[in-house]
Amino acid sequence: MVNSIVYEGLNEFLQENPRVAKRIVESAVTSARANDAARKAAEAQRKTALTSAGMPGKLADCSSKDPTESELFLVEGDSAGGNAKQARDSKFQAVLPLRVSSSTWRSIAWTRSSITRRSWR
Repeated sequence: MVNSIVYEGLNEFLQENPRVAKRIVESAVTSARANDAARKAAEAQRKTALTSAGMPGKLADCSSKDPTESELFLVEGDSAGGNAKQARDSKFQAVLPLRVSSSTWRSIAWTRSSITRRSWR
């Protein structure tokens, strides 16, 4: 009931005052354009921050912004990265191929196994 009364009154006012109606529409269009530009700038800033903060360009990011549902898969080498990127669910799974030497990889495996052993005790 209130909605129909306000609609009728506003409609009548805007028809009687076309300049005001035009200014309202122009303001709404300007605001929509500004919001769109701000959203695009924020997205560009996010991408720039990721790449300038030392994040490699080979990161295949996920589309989800919620960190609680996001996963990061670290894979060894570009060929494994390509397969993982194709097999992932891009909504919540990110893939980062790493170039790791075999000695470093053995160290990572040892650290991982020692952490696993500690967590079972």
